[in-house]
Amino acid sequence: MSTATLPASPAASPAASPAVSRVSSTPDRVRRAYSAAAWRRTGYAMFALPLTLLAAVGSTASPSLAGRHRALVRRSLGQPVGPAPRRARARVLAHALLGLPVNALAALALGYVAYLSLINLAYPVRPLIGMTGYDPHAWGGPSYPGVWAFHALVGGVPLLLLLPLIARAFTGAQIRLARILG
Repeated sequence: MSTATLPASPAASPAASPAVSRVSSTPDRVRRAYSAAAWRRTGYAMFALPLTLLAAVGSTASPSLAGRHRALVRRSLGQPVGPAPRRARARVLAHALLGLPVNALAALALGYVAYLSLINLAYPVRPLIGMTGYDPHAWGGPSYPGVWAFHALVGGVPLLLLLPLIARAFTGAQIRLARILG
C-alpha cells in the first residue's frame, strides 16, 4: 500500500490568502490609525499652515532654519530625514507655496472638528465662552451630568476619534509634496 502526499492548498497558508490576512490585520489597522505616529501626523496637519508660512519667511534669512523646518516636516510625517538637499531655502519656499491650499484646507477642516469635539467634551465650560449653558431639555437631560455625559460620549469622543482619519487624507498629499521637494 502506498501513501500519497498531497500538496497543501494555497488557502491553508495565511500569507497566501488575502481574506485571511485582511481579517487578521484589522486590529493592526485600528492600532495604526490611532498610534502615536498618527496623532503626530494629525498635529502636523493641523498646524502645517502657520509652520510653513513662518518657515518660508524665516528661511529667506537663515538657511539653517530651512534645514530645521525640513527635518520637522519629515519627522512629523514619518519620512526618513537625510542630509539637506542643495538649495534648501528655495525648496522650503516652494513647499510652502505649493502646500498652501492643502495646508489651509487641513487647518480649516481639522480645526473645526477639533473645536466641535472640545466643546462637547468640555460642556460645562460653554457659559464661560459665551455659549448657552445647561438646559434641562437638552439631549441627555433632565440632569446636568446626563447632559454633559451625552454630549461628551455622542459628540466629543467620536469626533476626537475622527481627527486622525480625516488628517490621513491631508497628510497623504503633504507626504507626496515633502517627497518631491525634500
